[in-house]
Amino acid sequence: MLKKRDLNLKLIKEYISNLNDITIGVNPLTENIWIIGYKKDEYKLKIEILDKDLNYLKTINTEKFSNSYNLITFDKNGNGYIATISGNLIKLDKNGNLVKNPGEKITLGGRFIIGKILFVNDYLYLTGHVVTMEGVVNHVILILDEEFQEVNRLTMGINVLTFGDKGKIVYDERNLYVTGNNYKNNEDSEWIIYSVKITSLFTQATTLINNSASNFQEWIFQALIISSITILILIILLIIKIKKLKENYKII
Repeated sequence: MLKKRDLNLKLIKEYISNLNDITIGVNPLTENIWIIGYKKDEYKLKIEILDKDLNYLKTINTEKFSNSYNLITFDKNGNGYIATISGNLIKLDKNGNLVKNPGEKITLGGRFIIGKILFVNDYLYLTGHVVTMEGVVNHVILILDEEFQEVNRLTMGINVLTFGDKGKIVYDERNLYVTGNNYKNNEDSEWIIYSVKITSLFTQATTLINNSASNFQEWIFQALIISSITILILIILLIIKIKKLKENYKII
């Protein structure tokens, strides 16, 4: 149930959703409210869209995801990014029309459990933990562009335990703060807070790109040198062969 109240907490209106296990997001462009969840006995992702006064607008049905906890964030153009903890990710426009659906889960070489998502300055940040093929659990931040292409990846904690079902992800114009919990055992857990400077993440990415470009230029330079030497050797061999032919012709 959603309730709208005035500044004195007087009830203005309420809305009862038909969905279960809901997550709520507010579109910054349209100010519409998106409710993501499932309908009983269907277990397919649905999105109810309301206006800011809790008036029902429409329901969007998807057949992509089975029952799973959902996450949502928006960009400045009102596009919605919806992820499930199991690694699915889709992009919808401000009206709820499907824009992008990769069709495959994000795995990061193992099993990626997405805990939180946030869209900041043209990039999508996904945090959670990766369970490797060897069973090791690492806390990670994955950065994607609007087309879901990987920009960078940061491992925050290595050989730790689960991270993601509690806490938030926020941005203060300089740093990204991610909170979560690390289970020591079945009965005991501790809070973890990561603070990451956004610029450092992109400095790492730029360094990787620059290094790749430098390596490519070096490879081209080496290839040109080898090619030049090879051509020079062939020319010398050709000159030697021509001289031998001339000498043989003189003898004849």
